[in-house]
Amino acid sequence: FQGVSHSRHLDIFLPKQDRFPAYTCHEEFLRWQKRVSSNETVLKAYDGPWAISDIQEDGSWDVTDIDGTVFRVKSVPIKPTHSCFEVSTDVRKENSGTFKFCYPLFNIVGNEKCGTSALYNLLSKHPQMTEANSKTKEYCYGNISILNYLKGFKKAAIQNDLLLINGCIDLRANSMFDLLLRQPKSVYLFMVRDIAELEWAKYNFWCNGFLDSDCDMKGFHWTILGKHSRSPKDFHQKILQKFEGGALIPHQNSVQNYFTSKINSTDINLTVLSSEMLKHKIEKFWSMLTFETKKQAMVTLRWHPHLEELKTKVINSSNQKGPKFIVNASDVKQGLYEISGYDPLWNETRELLVSWWDECEEIRRLTS
Repeated sequence: FQGVSHSRHLDIFLPKQDRFPAYTCHEEFLRWQKRVSSNETVLKAYDGPWAISDIQEDGSWDVTDIDGTVFRVKSVPIKPTHSCFEVSTDVRKENSGTFKFCYPLFNIVGNEKCGTSALYNLLSKHPQMTEANSKTKEYCYGNISILNYLKGFKKAAIQNDLLLINGCIDLRANSMFDLLLRQPKSVYLFMVRDIAELEWAKYNFWCNGFLDSDCDMKGFHWTILGKHSRSPKDFHQKILQKFEGGALIPHQNSVQNYFTSKINSTDINLTVLSSEMLKHKIEKFWSMLTFETKKQAMVTLRWHPHLEELKTKVINSSNQKGPKFIVNASDVKQGLYEISGYDPLWNETRELLVSWWDECEEIRRLTS
């Protein structure tokens, strides 16, 4: 921290299991920027996996991969509507050579059980758009090198001029790649939902080791009819008991700022949209998305030709799980799940969760 007449140094602890230590350092940098006085400047120094160099004279910069390999990134014109890059390394390893890719223009970055599958389906059905990775709608960074992950966007970059979409709802990973690629052109879509409906849906949709001794923790962690037990009474009692149920049993601290804590954890510009509007006012939803795309990316979206059809469908519901399952909306009852006997969430549970939800008015403002 450099001030008018003083300076001080601070080291931060980066745990070994941190997938994105460079972003943890960046988060600390952002926090201190907000805390220091106007006559102080915060400087950041990080060296290790995901380290990003200063920009060179030719406009390129170096990135340190997780195995220590240093590769070079440079912005190149491929798709006029996208931020595209050339990546190269001189190291004679598996990842050596040069390739080009374009970063998705639309990134769905959150939140689970908030209509992200429906949003991805909405975008993918538009004639101007296509998947950024043809193998999966949720192309997320995993236990691979950064180079190999970026290669997953390579094929879509050379296919055509369609707008690329990705459905990885890992906000932290998206924030890291936004930092690594120096704020590429992208519309980051952040879906939200009424907190009581969200927590009830999570409880019915997933299992975990806290609630279920026989949960398949290596698979999708989905509840299975006849194997797992759910009920509004059990849900309510566990909340009152402050039962340690992981992410499936809410507590006051977890509910208070459920969405805004995530929004405030990143410096990327999030477009906050509501699941309720997508479900009940899809035309208004599309108009808002069109406006934000023009504002942020200078790209004009045409009117969606399939809105009337899409408003009658539900994707990845708790009774028909997975993005490939599309059912008629008339066959799905809001808040009623087969795993809990189609019994609704208790009103007293809903009132309690909403009373804890301090950010409600802020979310209402953000989603119009």
